[in-house]
Amino acid sequence: MCKLWMYPLFTAVLSAQHQSPADLAAATAGERTFRRHCSGCHGRNAQGGHGPDLTRGGKSDDDLIRTISEGIGGTDMEPYRERLAAEEIASIVTYIRASRRHGSQIHCDGKRGETLF
Repeated sequence: MCKLWMYPLFTAVLSAQHQSPADLAAATAGERTFRRHCSGCHGRNAQGGHGPDLTRGGKSDDDLIRTISEGIGGTDMEPYRERLAAEEIASIVTYIRASRRHGSQIHCDGKRGETLF
């Protein structure tokens, strides 16, 4: 029987099969940076908490970089452009992409989204 804590390990191994060594290094660095700066809201494995689940896709890499850099007004998502280097932000996005889960649709408050965006 597979333990729940092993799920991130299995998904990381499966996704690692399709990544270059440079992508793996960036994802590893991104995981460290994510856990230090983002996991308090988005959960240890980016699967949500106070902030949304980031592993189900939806936004482009450029959109994620912009969101991390600039934040989202009217929410707890603050801008990180002055706290993190561009390379660190890009590595967080690489980590999020390496952690991506497929299959389920994101459930959200559409009216709140319309208000914000």
